[in-house]
Formats: sequence, C-alpha cells, structure tokens
Amino acid sequence: MEKVTEDALFLRFKDQSNALIDAHRPRILKAFKNADDQKLSISLSIEVRPSKAAGVLDVEVGIGYVVERVKEKTVSTVSNQLSLPMEETTTTYMLKKPTTKAPATFVNTGEI
Repeated sequence: MEKVTEDALFLRFKDQSNALIDAHRPRILKAFKNADDQKLSISLSIEVRPSKAAGVLDVEVGIGYVVERVKEKTVSTVSNQLSLPMEETTTTYMLKKPTTKAPATFVNTGEI
C-alpha cells in the first residue's frame, strides 16, 4: 500500500473543514447575531494520527464556537439583626440528551 501524500493529507484537511463549516452555517450565523459585542470566535482543530492499517492516517477535524453566552449575577445584602432560620438549598442541573446533533442543553430541575 502506498504512503499518504502531503497533497492528499491537506486536501482531506480542507474537505473536512469545509464540510463542518457548511454543516454548522445556520448555527454559526445565529451565534454571531446573538453575540453581545458582534464578535464570534470559531475554532477549528485538526488531529492526525497513524491508523491501525499500515500507510494510512486518521484525520479528525473539529469545530467549536459558543452559540449563546450566559452571564448572570445576583446581589443581596443580609442584615445580621434579623433572626431568620438559615436553610441550605440545593439546585440540581441535569444534562438533557439532545434529540438532534445540536449542542446539549441544561435543564434546571430545581427552583431558583
């Protein structure tokens, strides 16, 4: 079996990167429109490793970006002059399994 040529390797990089960008186009555009500062960072990663078969390489291309930025803050002041029972509260978040290839979403199962 012939060795993988540099041209074939880089063509595979481009093909897989283009396929991911095309597949994510609607979500990338949505993320850009939702960005507070009208900026969006998109990361592409490429990993090349020897395959189990001789003379063959495995190519893995990944894409990453933030669709929605969540930033929330609460502030309160508590006076030590009040005599209130202090109870510990816990909020549990469960990872909801996505029904499509969309990113996973978090579901709040407790009260906030």
